[in-house]
Amino acid sequence: LAQGVASSGKDLHAIDLPKADSGKKEIELVDQLYPETGNQESRRLALERTLAYFPGDGATAFRAGVRLAALDWNAGRAERAHERLAKLLAGESADIEHGIFGWAEIMDGRILADIGKITDALDILDHVSRDSALPPGRRVEAVTAAADIRAVESPQAALDSLRIASKNGLSGSILEAAIA
Repeated sequence: LAQGVASSGKDLHAIDLPKADSGKKEIELVDQLYPETGNQESRRLALERTLAYFPGDGATAFRAGVRLAALDWNAGRAERAHERLAKLLAGESADIEHGIFGWAEIMDGRILADIGKITDALDILDHVSRDSALPPGRRVEAVTAAADIRAVESPQAALDSLRIASKNGLSGSILEAAIA
């Protein structure tokens, strides 16, 4: 990023974002100062600046990239969001916390469903839901996302998948509410 200009062509100096001690802290600062519910362009600029602050930090690039994909998706650019996530998910993941990686996979599954790639979406979401190394909450998130997709074609298939997840030990208020 030359001369303080982001890849989007926007001036990175248009936002106030101090540099934190680490990429992880920088992401937390971005989330605090430029939340998802706030100004989307300012958030995008803050995430791009984070990438400029920590260019060699793979974990920070991943976390910022997932957030940028969310911005793309929320702006109606699902294909672009999927392309961004596909690159991140295909890259080196050794430095990425498993739960964060699972979060990105779930988002990509939902995006794939939005662009009509239902089989691919369900493959990803089912894979995440069966990953016992992930926290139960993340797995429940994947199960319920997959059930939402299945419900379009077959409410019974969606309910059956939720009941199977429950029998396999997943629980929680979100899963219980989905079954009810």
